Amino acid sequence: MYSCGYVTFNSIDCVYIIENDGIKLIPTQKENVRELNSHFDDQDFLFHFSSMEYKNCVSHIDRVEMNAGGAIRLIPSYYLKLLNDNPISSMRIIGPSIDEVFHPAGYYYSKHESGTKNDTDLTRDLEIADHWNITIGEKKVDVSLQYGGILHHGIASDMMLHPQLFLSFQPTTDYQFLFKIYTVIIRFMQLLQYNSNCGNCKVYLRGSEPNYNSGYLFDWAFIEEKRSFFNEVQYRYLKAYILNLLQFSADNINISLDFLPNADYRWNRTDYTPQILTSLFAAFESEYKANIKEYETEPVEDYSNLKKEIVRKIQECATLSKTDSEKEFLSKAGNAILNLGNQAGQTKKVKNVLHVLHNALQSSAEYLFIRGKIGTKSGFSSEEINRISKELVGLRALVSHEYSLSAFDDLQAEYIHFLEILVHAQMLKRAGIDDAGIELIIGIVFHCNFKYMEFLQKGNTKSEEPANQLGCALNKPIEDYSL
Repeated sequence: MYSCGYVTFNSIDCVYIIENDGIKLIPTQKENVRELNSHFDDQDFLFHFSSMEYKNCVSHIDRVEMNAGGAIRLIPSYYLKLLNDNPISSMRIIGPSIDEVFHPAGYYYSKHESGTKNDTDLTRDLEIADHWNITIGEKKVDVSLQYGGILHHGIASDMMLHPQLFLSFQPTTDYQFLFKIYTVIIRFMQLLQYNSNCGNCKVYLRGSEPNYNSGYLFDWAFIEEKRSFFNEVQYRYLKAYILNLLQFSADNINISLDFLPNADYRWNRTDYTPQILTSLFAAFESEYKANIKEYETEPVEDYSNLKKEIVRKIQECATLSKTDSEKEFLSKAGNAILNLGNQAGQTKKVKNVLHVLHNALQSSAEYLFIRGKIGTKSGFSSEEINRISKELVGLRALVSHEYSLSAFDDLQAEYIHFLEILVHAQMLKRAGIDDAGIELIIGIVFHCNFKYMEFLQKGNTKSEEPANQLGCALNKPIEDYSL
């Protein structure tokens, strides 16, 4: 992406240059260099400008960095290119990750097996395959899965049948809301595929007549992204859970997904680092806190006030100590009191989650700890749950205190991989998905059970095939999406 032009930034006339790593601003007059550089601490604002093709360009700027030659660099999160200032009322998203999950071959094979005839002209018309209503903030957003429109870009069409996510909403000029909608879909795809590498989508924006508008949305985080993986997460397996995951993404738009892989799923010791383990435990704690009523059915004893009182007494003694060795001893004693019981509390949390998710993990238990020799077809025993909990918390303590640790062995990797599955199951639980659904999804994502194979076998009967949620395929005339 590269373009340039003139813009006025905080009353300073500048030349802007859009590059892959941000938007560079260069003052047209050298006497304005100092004034322009005084804005390098600015953050979280909208930057408006225009280009030869698009009258209304808007970028959300996360932060500003200093640049050589008296320039500054704006670091954006997203970038809108619109023909005019009129409201936007719909968004159409196409991309590699959407192709993989909603692949048309799986959808039309299921229709064929169920005996449903396809009468849609997919070269020109659109078929609505599924439909969901979600709420983002307090605003209603209609989401539909569509196939067709192969030729709607004319000679620029790639002549391939792509699935499309079409979102419609009340006309708006709130550009932050537009990016929020897009972010919900990206979060949804990341959770669905358990992978952070789900951007690089084409996002088309349109308004309604008579105040028509059109344009594009670009996500800076994915401008240079390349897809490097393929998994088996497909729409026909997860049809029943799409709405739950969409609404969960909308309700938790700021959730941290730093622990997600950006390539194939992880399982080997070389795939894990202390940083990944720390991120996974942070996600575990966050999910536990967000759904604490589900995991803690009995009140937990809290010794925090007692520990504070003991530490206060130690600090009083420290003021009376005469030697450095006494002060050092008392400091270590105070830290030991503060940490006392923390590890036991974390172990109990892991146990609580394992007990609640026992049914969802049961069919995976015998395949997760090959080296550790834990788990059977019946799940995990109480002794095994205790062992898993202690091992996981012990690994966390090891990472926290042994700074020289840079790699894990194969057995440790099995426990970390299990924690990864546990965190994903926690999220699915909070999304309102039942144990059978969690069992199916973690089997597909992590290859830790064969429930999805049973799903396919059941799907061979016409009555079990996923039916169109709208009752039948709907033909929709193709809109003109060429600019």
